[in-house]
Amino acid sequence: MKKSLLILLSVTLVYGLWSCEDEVINAPTIPKKNFEMVWRKLVHSDTSTYLTLRYFFSNNYVVVGVPALDPQRVPNGVMVLDRETGQMNSFWTDHWDQISSPPGLRLYDLWVGGPMNDYMVTNDGFRICGYSVSSGNKLWDKPYSPFYAGKRISIVGNHAYVPITPVSPHSPTWFKLSRFDLITGEEEDLFTLDAKYDNYKFFISPPTSYIANNQDVLLIGLINHLNFDTFHGIVWTYCYNLTQRKMQWIRKDFTEDIEQALVIPTVVQDRIVVHLMRGVACLDVETGATHWIKDKIRISLNLTDVLCEDGRVYCKTDDGIVYCWDLLTGTELWKQDKYNFHSNERSNFQIYQDKLLFNAYYEGRNHLICLSTSTGKVMWIDNEVLRNPMGRILIDKQKGYLYGSDFPDIFCIDLNQSN
Repeated sequence: MKKSLLILLSVTLVYGLWSCEDEVINAPTIPKKNFEMVWRKLVHSDTSTYLTLRYFFSNNYVVVGVPALDPQRVPNGVMVLDRETGQMNSFWTDHWDQISSPPGLRLYDLWVGGPMNDYMVTNDGFRICGYSVSSGNKLWDKPYSPFYAGKRISIVGNHAYVPITPVSPHSPTWFKLSRFDLITGEEEDLFTLDAKYDNYKFFISPPTSYIANNQDVLLIGLINHLNFDTFHGIVWTYCYNLTQRKMQWIRKDFTEDIEQALVIPTVVQDRIVVHLMRGVACLDVETGATHWIKDKIRISLNLTDVLCEDGRVYCKTDDGIVYCWDLLTGTELWKQDKYNFHSNERSNFQIYQDKLLFNAYYEGRNHLICLSTSTGKVMWIDNEVLRNPMGRILIDKQKGYLYGSDFPDIFCIDLNQSN
């Protein structure tokens, strides 16, 4: 009996060891890449913590807003850096940390656009300011008083668009959409929406734009209704005809209850793609009709933005799964669920030469990660040349330069010079 038991234990032990060894041998490993570091630029000399907003290109510069996590101690600001060298634009070195006014306020949002992409607007909730990126000159400064602004702004054409309310950031009464001329700062109120539900507060998003078949300019945005007592939310989508100065449609019934949306919708071809808290919806831009919805997936609103490019929609869930859907039909083209790439806060996707790149948390640290856009196969992760890559990225597709945040620096790497 003892001999039989000993043999059984021996066989079990050998089989167990063989099985573990086989799992290790066959476990897929992700190739790692080294990159040529083009430049690094320290954000704060004392390495204080910060966040980064969107990156923009403006002629020879890359522009990024850097709100401080502790604005009472460390100033908010914007970095205007030479794309090739990382050197600060000399016109900005004296006042780049004084954009948010009065002192101590967060820099809520920053946007670059207009003629030659040389105009920048900033929003701190109390005032909106316009600048020339190339010269560093402040062109205008407009307080919202006695009202307040929502946190987000956008630029469409030669105007900055700002939602304004009597109570920030959520209003129990009304919200209006205003726009400011990028050159003069002249303000124009476009429309006002009243609260529709008892015990709900609401806010509207700034818009993106679309040129309709009749050449009318349409502004597309979101309306969020929130009941903070019951944790209940409802999302609407609006379409304002800027050419005719009238609301063309408001879509009220495309989402289920307990929903919210913060990211400005994306308009591609004749489709509106809405990033919701529990899914992604695709609507018709002319009518608001639903083309398809992917629901019951968790994609937090402050993590990875949905990307629409080349007829595809890319989405990353909170638990690290990456989906690719056909824009027109919603058909799933591929899903990457072999590895869990957990989302960074305020991150995004970028595409370069059929590669999908993004920052994510994997195996105990943040990485820059690359998937194939055609199959979803994991192609590589960075080989720790980057210490802590996080937040949004931006790629110069002509040179192959990728810009991002690697705390405590802003960095530039050459994607074509790697091994």
